Amino acid sequence: MNLLCNKTKQYPAGYLTYTLIFSFLAAVSFCMKFEIHTEGIKSGTDRWLRLFCEFKNSLEGTIVQSSILWIALLMFGIIVSDYYKRFPKPLYFLNLLTAIVWVMGIAFHYDNTLNLLHATAAQKLKCIVYVLGSVYVLNLVGLMFHHLIHTESDSSSERESKPSLFNRHPYLVPFAGLIIIWSPQVILSYPGAVCPDAWDQIAMFFGYQPFTAHHPSVHTWLTGTLIQSGIKLGNANLGLYFSVLLQMIIFAAVLAYLFLLFNELKTPRWLRLISFIIAAISPYYTSYIGVITKDNIYSYGILLFTLELVYISLMKEDYWRSPGHYILYVLSVLLSILFRNNGVYVIYPVTVVLLIIMMFAVARKRISRTQFSRIILGLLLPILLANGIQGGLNHYYHIKPTSIKDALSFPFQQTARYAKEYGDQTPEEEKETIDKVLNYDLLARKYNPRISDPVKAIYRPDASSSDLMEYIKVWLRQGIRHPMVYFKATMNQNYYLLSPLVANDTMYDQTVYQGRKKARVLSERYHIHDVAVIQRIDVLRTIVNKTILSLPVTGILFSLAFCNILLLYLLLLAIKHKLGKFILLSLPALLSDAIIVLAPVIKGHPRYGFPIIYTIPLLISWYIYLYRGKQAR
Repeated sequence: MNLLCNKTKQYPAGYLTYTLIFSFLAAVSFCMKFEIHTEGIKSGTDRWLRLFCEFKNSLEGTIVQSSILWIALLMFGIIVSDYYKRFPKPLYFLNLLTAIVWVMGIAFHYDNTLNLLHATAAQKLKCIVYVLGSVYVLNLVGLMFHHLIHTESDSSSERESKPSLFNRHPYLVPFAGLIIIWSPQVILSYPGAVCPDAWDQIAMFFGYQPFTAHHPSVHTWLTGTLIQSGIKLGNANLGLYFSVLLQMIIFAAVLAYLFLLFNELKTPRWLRLISFIIAAISPYYTSYIGVITKDNIYSYGILLFTLELVYISLMKEDYWRSPGHYILYVLSVLLSILFRNNGVYVIYPVTVVLLIIMMFAVARKRISRTQFSRIILGLLLPILLANGIQGGLNHYYHIKPTSIKDALSFPFQQTARYAKEYGDQTPEEEKETIDKVLNYDLLARKYNPRISDPVKAIYRPDASSSDLMEYIKVWLRQGIRHPMVYFKATMNQNYYLLSPLVANDTMYDQTVYQGRKKARVLSERYHIHDVAVIQRIDVLRTIVNKTILSLPVTGILFSLAFCNILLLYLLLLAIKHKLGKFILLSLPALLSDAIIVLAPVIKGHPRYGFPIIYTIPLLISWYIYLYRGKQAR
């Protein structure tokens, strides 16, 4: 209490007034419903009286709850007051944009429009209060994070008189620890929860539907082969469980490699501890190990790829003379490209950036042309190998290429919303052009703001290249005519990337997905089934995991939105402090976010964000390492 009193004396009344007012607005913001409430307001009521009555009706919770929240935010604001002087100004602007995304997300969640934000004067007032209050809270979080990553702390194990078990075995200890901690969850997942998409892949492998490249062929082949090995052993469930065990071993190995790197970077202990706790209890780590889905091994590959980028930055040209590191680099590229079709949109751009960096190094005579040639070969070889494996598999199984529609979710979703909002104003020739690619009569009806799959389902497979080009021209023309329609279509689908206010906590706890006929047929044919005793416990485990994702602190800490906010913070700070090496390392996460925006959906599919969630601890550690290095010069 004395600390608070002393701090209040150090700052002028203006600062204290700011803290009092904005902490109050923040408390009101989070104790306020956004629905329009006109209960007890008579028609003809004075507009000012109506405004305040509506606002009062929107307040929820008890005065005790709101008062405790206000006092807590006020005290927090006073405690971190020293940090304001060093807080970069661009982060204030970023927090304002984030708060605007949050308030838009509330409106979209309500009725998939922004009408709720401006329907009445009271709604506009609530928007202002909410944005200001949210900015204040985001500023507090940003201040604490900024202070934490820029403050020296005891991170060196050299200060210990006797090395700990972890310091003697920095790889083996986290690897074994994670295996032990995860084992109960892995046992309860037997024989494995199967994602609906994975059932399509199993159906492809066993010939129950055409084998296409819609899903990654290598993952389809691997899953089918492991099930087939279980069948040969007399138990298909065992074969399915092999996939779970494989995922656990790969993930534990990559995360142990992360903790090994933490040791080399002298990462602060608080970050190591938080990272291990997250890996040990976050359902996005623990529960999804037991889920058969293409996203898991792909995400492990992206994390491994990012780890190797750190070593490339640290070792420079010596990296390419290290067989161990290069094998891991090749493995990371293979896992990233072969286990998810959009992996190329991460690996290829980063490879191009690496090549450009090496070209500058040659121009500045930091490396010789011979070394440059060897590095080019090192960068291109795993890509060629991945494409060779993919091509060989496609040829062997006569795999059909994927449809162009899978790459057009972004424009299709915008066109569908345009048809819904401005269909009666659209010229006939534009409708005819769109109809050659998408069934225009069904377009507005099929539009689902959160997922583009229903719109892609009405794609005309006989559409020619010229039809697509003409469609793109119409798409551009309509976007220029009504850009807000396209903005709303994209934001409505993707606000979850920055807004933690809506739960995105999908969990899988069933082996046989009853919603798909092929799953039932295949399970009966090959005797793949849920184990009744385990299944009953697993349902309870799902409830526990969803509770973890809803609790204070853990719910935010484990969310994709929070990870993205930290990613943007780090990126702006790296630009401010001219830490160019950080930007290279952030590319896989940033490109993964871009892929989500261009993809069909994120709501209900948190697994698409795993490459970001898994790499954030590494990015924080790398930023701290670079910042310390620059300060030490």
